[in-house]
Amino acid sequence: MQSIVKFGLFVFFSLVFSFSFAQEKPYLEKTVTLKTGTFTFSELFRQLSDQTGVVFSYTGFDDQKKVSVKASKQPLRIVLNNIFNESGCTYKMKGKYVIISCKTPSPKNKSENAPSASNSNVVLNGYIYNAEDSTQISESSVYLKQSKQSAVTNEYGYFNMSFPKTSDVLSISVAKENFEDTTVVILSKERTTIVIYLQPKSAPVTIVVNDSITIIPKDSTVITEPTDTLDLFDRFWARFEKDRANLRNISDTLFTDFAVSFVPPLSTNHLLAVNTVNKYSLNILVGTSRGIDVAEVGGLVNIDYGNVKSVQVAGITNLVSGKVTGVQVGGIANLVADTVSGVQVGGITNINADLMEGVQVAGIFNRSKNTYGTQVAGIANSSDTVVGGQIAGISNLAHTVNGFQLSGIVNRAVNVNGSQLGLVNLSTSITGVPLGLFSYVQTGYHKLEIAGDENLIGTLSFRSGVDKFHNIFLAGLQVSENPQLWTYGYGVGTAAKFGNSRWYFNADFTAQHLHLSGHNYQYNMFAKGFLGFEYRFTRHLGIAFGPTLNWYNTENWNTSDPVWNSIQQHTILDDVGANFTNKLWIGGKVALRFF
Repeated sequence: MQSIVKFGLFVFFSLVFSFSFAQEKPYLEKTVTLKTGTFTFSELFRQLSDQTGVVFSYTGFDDQKKVSVKASKQPLRIVLNNIFNESGCTYKMKGKYVIISCKTPSPKNKSENAPSASNSNVVLNGYIYNAEDSTQISESSVYLKQSKQSAVTNEYGYFNMSFPKTSDVLSISVAKENFEDTTVVILSKERTTIVIYLQPKSAPVTIVVNDSITIIPKDSTVITEPTDTLDLFDRFWARFEKDRANLRNISDTLFTDFAVSFVPPLSTNHLLAVNTVNKYSLNILVGTSRGIDVAEVGGLVNIDYGNVKSVQVAGITNLVSGKVTGVQVGGIANLVADTVSGVQVGGITNINADLMEGVQVAGIFNRSKNTYGTQVAGIANSSDTVVGGQIAGISNLAHTVNGFQLSGIVNRAVNVNGSQLGLVNLSTSITGVPLGLFSYVQTGYHKLEIAGDENLIGTLSFRSGVDKFHNIFLAGLQVSENPQLWTYGYGVGTAAKFGNSRWYFNADFTAQHLHLSGHNYQYNMFAKGFLGFEYRFTRHLGIAFGPTLNWYNTENWNTSDPVWNSIQQHTILDDVGANFTNKLWIGGKVALRFF
């Protein structure tokens, strides 16, 4: 028994759920068929009620008048529009009820109060069908080029639009992707219902997938899946086009001298804003267009599905699918899917999916596929190829640089035909000089050195950069001394090759701290200048030797300084001051270099 009850409840709630979410076809979209003939309105209403389920409601309407009709599988809306078009009566739907009202103004009222035909609004509605199979076409565009009025058909192929009457003849354009464009000329009445059939394009569709060309017959359906390589710009503009039927359907480009927009579609270009190129555009908050020829200013956001020329300024963001030529300023960001030629300034970021020709300035971050000019950012710049320079507060990143990279912390590139200046410089190859605290060039100069000097202080150092300029990091200790003397320090060096030989001239300068076990002085600086020669047996093994000029500077002014006693030499300068002691002497160094 419980099982039967549970099953019954399941069936009951399933039916309720199905009924609640079922979407019944609107009454006005139900089709009717009427035999050709003349009927009274009463007889006609009865037939329409039987076929669609509507109920007619009216007062003061003569339902015994006769009307000639013919309909074959036509929407109820068209039939009602046709029979009431010349009657002076109108109708409206409320649920299943068709409420008819007739207003016949007196001659006096008609002459004094009725608007003239030139000042009245035109209501245009109708259906768009496929000429091949008579199916209704949804999301097709119906528009007037002159006034930039437009409408998009609903799921039943129906459209409705109202606009001021400007002429006695209207040229209506209809467009739908994969269908031939159609233009219809009609007389401009206060209310007009039209039915238009669009011819599908007969040409096959050519689709390129992974560099292979496939010809798809016109009746085929092609389903494409997004790939991981589809970048952010492609995704955004693909979605932008998908959400705007007029952009997909209408191949014509419209033009206007001046446009004003509050937010889409509240614009002087209405729903055709995305199909219109403006010379000048003022967007109070947000505006869309097919492009700009002279200037565009937006309070918040400018969105342009096309090219922008001369000047574009936005309080927050500029988004452009095409090219930008001139000056582009965004309070927060500029996002361009194509080339920028000129100056681009973003409060936070500039991102270009293609080439930047000119100067790109951002408060935080610049990204451009290729840069011919200069990128300047408060934090970071990124570009695949740079012909010019990158300047950043923290980091520059590029694949190929023909010019320079300048950053507060790190520069990173694969191939550099020029120079790098930063705290850390990293590259695979470089033709110029990397200047910084640490530079590493994969194909450059990087050696491990074991060296000794006249004080029997042995050091192990890592030398990195290029021959012309490299960094030296070292640490060492003195052999056979008790207490133990040890040192660490930093320096820079250069190596110049003699012709085509294996001999190099070397010049190094290092600054080291000396520390003696058991003694703690705040400052014991040991500086060494080296001028010598290097012979490289192979790329990975060499020997260097030569004289050194040594300078010892310490805050210990006591003549019995234990550190000095560990390295005491014949000095060419011995100066004991009130606060510091300076010693200067000539020594020598010999070193083996590996790798």
